[in-house]
Amino acid sequence: MRRSRPAVADEKRALLIQRLSRLIPSGSRLLRIVWPLLAVVALLALLGTTSIDILSSVRAYVAGEGLWSKAQKESVYHLYRYAETRAESDYRRYQEAIAVPLGDRRAREELEKPRPDKIEGSGGSQGPAGDLEPSPTSLPAPERGGRGRHPGCRCREDLP
Repeated sequence: MRRSRPAVADEKRALLIQRLSRLIPSGSRLLRIVWPLLAVVALLALLGTTSIDILSSVRAYVAGEGLWSKAQKESVYHLYRYAETRAESDYRRYQEAIAVPLGDRRAREELEKPRPDKIEGSGGSQGPAGDLEPSPTSLPAPERGGRGRHPGCRCREDLP
């Protein structure tokens, strides 16, 4: 007697499932194989997140240092001009330019306290109208990157 086509297909399917089930480990064996891989994936995700955070912190610090340097240079230029010309506009420009380094200094000093006021510390630079402008020191990354320096560290001499 001949078997029908659906019966043959069912037997082939059952044989295929049986062969595949031998390849796939069962229960605790599967867990012993998979958990190290999951731990590696979690570790790589943590390392990736940490490296991006560090990179953002360094980038923001460098950008803030550039803005600080530019504002300091502009303030010195306008102060020299004011000394030569006694023009009120040069003095106003000096005050606008010097507000950036002074605001950054206030923010840095606040963030170096044992219990910093996050609002005061993230204030950053004051603009010409006295309103707070976004500054790289207002980012949370430099706050984390700048914390923890030892008071006796020589690198503090180079900081603005």
